[in-house]
Amino acid sequence: MAFYTPKIKRLFYLLCFSIGLSCYIVMKYYNDNVEITFHNTKSHLACTLPEGLNPFDTAAMKFIWSVPPIKCADWPSLVYVDSQGLLQKNKTAMLHYAETSNLTCTYQTVIRKKGDMEVSLGPRVTFTSGVLVPSDFFHVVCETADGNEIYNNMHHSINNKKVLESGKLKEAEGDHFNVFIYGIDAVSRLHAERKLQKTMEYLKSEIGAYVFEGYTKIGGNTFPNIAPLLTGKAIRELPKTDGFLDDFPFLWKNFSNLGYATFHGEDWPEISTFNSNLKGFSEQPVDHYIRPLFLSFDKVSFYKNKLDQAHMFLADKGIRINSHGGLCFGNKPKFKIIIDYYKQFIERYGEKLKFALSWNNELCHDYLNNLELGDEDIYQFVRWLHKTGRLNNSVFIFLSDHGYLMNELQNTFVGRFEARMPLFALSIPPGIKTRYPHLHRNLLRNSKRLITVYDIHEMLTDILHANFSPKRSELSNVHLRGISLFDEIPKSRSCKDAEIPEHFCPCYSSDTVSPEDGEVQKIATHVIARLNERLRHLRSRCAELKLHKVNSASVVDSNLVQTQSRFTIRNLIHQSDIGSRLKKRFIVTMTTIPGHAQFESTVELDKVGQMTILNDVIARTNRYKKQSACISERLLKPFCFCSRQNE
Repeated sequence: MAFYTPKIKRLFYLLCFSIGLSCYIVMKYYNDNVEITFHNTKSHLACTLPEGLNPFDTAAMKFIWSVPPIKCADWPSLVYVDSQGLLQKNKTAMLHYAETSNLTCTYQTVIRKKGDMEVSLGPRVTFTSGVLVPSDFFHVVCETADGNEIYNNMHHSINNKKVLESGKLKEAEGDHFNVFIYGIDAVSRLHAERKLQKTMEYLKSEIGAYVFEGYTKIGGNTFPNIAPLLTGKAIRELPKTDGFLDDFPFLWKNFSNLGYATFHGEDWPEISTFNSNLKGFSEQPVDHYIRPLFLSFDKVSFYKNKLDQAHMFLADKGIRINSHGGLCFGNKPKFKIIIDYYKQFIERYGEKLKFALSWNNELCHDYLNNLELGDEDIYQFVRWLHKTGRLNNSVFIFLSDHGYLMNELQNTFVGRFEARMPLFALSIPPGIKTRYPHLHRNLLRNSKRLITVYDIHEMLTDILHANFSPKRSELSNVHLRGISLFDEIPKSRSCKDAEIPEHFCPCYSSDTVSPEDGEVQKIATHVIARLNERLRHLRSRCAELKLHKVNSASVVDSNLVQTQSRFTIRNLIHQSDIGSRLKKRFIVTMTTIPGHAQFESTVELDKVGQMTILNDVIARTNRYKKQSACISERLLKPFCFCSRQNE
């Protein structure tokens, strides 16, 4: 067998190995998936925030005007709560009333029943001056000897005896700071510059607050923005609930566990953050909770309380009825009641650590021009915090959840950004800037970067744990959803990194397109078809919507560019229509009939004409009032026009 020499054997083995390796390589690089890659040049670059947005832009100012001053009842309060929490008779105010020498005054405490929806009033208790009422809220009535009622009003105090006796509270000292949050619903940064001029000027000039120009909403209304702020979690990540929110990991629980007294104050119970289409809390969520007070207003003044919305509508049009405004309860604006209760909380706990969150809905939720009515009182509150030295050991946050939503303002160039970019201003104690100079440096930089409530949550967590030292030698990971504002937010951050839905992202540039453009008309028709599809099961009550006109349209460049793909043999022979994958993105606003409803939607259009409504979001941009009174489905009310209105 001389034929099989060692040399030939080696060649044979080498040939077999080569054939096997070649088969492996061919099979591997042929069977690998076809890989056609492309990147979005916008999403991977620094978010370019809109610059030069003018609060007094001509188009926006068409929707801005001054409203009449608030005029509450002019009678003085016959009783007051002193700095020790004692209920006292106001001797000066008695001069205002006739026959006050022999008055009988009683109080009834407000009793919160199980859950967030009901309260009752306790039995009447006769009192003289200097009594400690065993409740935060109580109803006071004073009568003359012959039974003539001369005074009837609700009052508030801070009944903190039980909390103090618990021994859990710690002192605000060292790097452990109070947290004071003051929120107002539906206020953009630009609108605050218009209507809260005194407050904003004081925050910036006197306190040195940071005002964040890139703060962007992540949800359509209040709860999807405030819940992540307080939990650090998206709505989809929160526990499943039967409506009660007691099991949600709200930050006030963490602060309470570490020795903070806690406070939450919000008005307008019917639409409040944790109760609109939710049950709120089975148990009282914080130490001091104002909701029972606002619920009790119906107990003592039902009809007046229900007429307040009508009064505000008329006042917005310059028409005043009776001697009080819709924003008042008795002789005081409701937002001022929250401020006064807030101040009582701060005063009564002295140097103890405090976490407080107030939220005002009624001031600006329905009438954006009413915001100016709160400027003086909010300014005085901020000034009081500053002048009394309380900001020396406190973090103060002044913010909103989103811009104004229910007005044609958002259909203007400036207004579209406003709807997405709410107010957020921040003050930190002066001493901390000296001890940790990087905080000031990072906050200044971050005031010009893209941020969300997730970042505020991370900052609050740092405050909770007194974690102020630099955490990273390099810039923060751009892909983190939440980055503490005490760290530097990367310049390269995108809306995708921050988990801002594309519909709310303010970073994309766009070019105007004619409303008469053929593609635009097809898109508008597609959006209306989707609306009618949603209403199909209500067709007997809701009219079929038709396009009246396209109001405006803009095209957003996707900036998708093909990049070098990983090599495969199939890539060499595969014919790919890259163009069919690149989609145009349109933002279209339109008016429908009947009812002249205005809608806005962002729609993708591919090369073959396939249309996709981004996130299936179609937003109503003007008021629907009673147009949808015939249905109860909350999510469909903005779209329904009741058929009988058309008869």
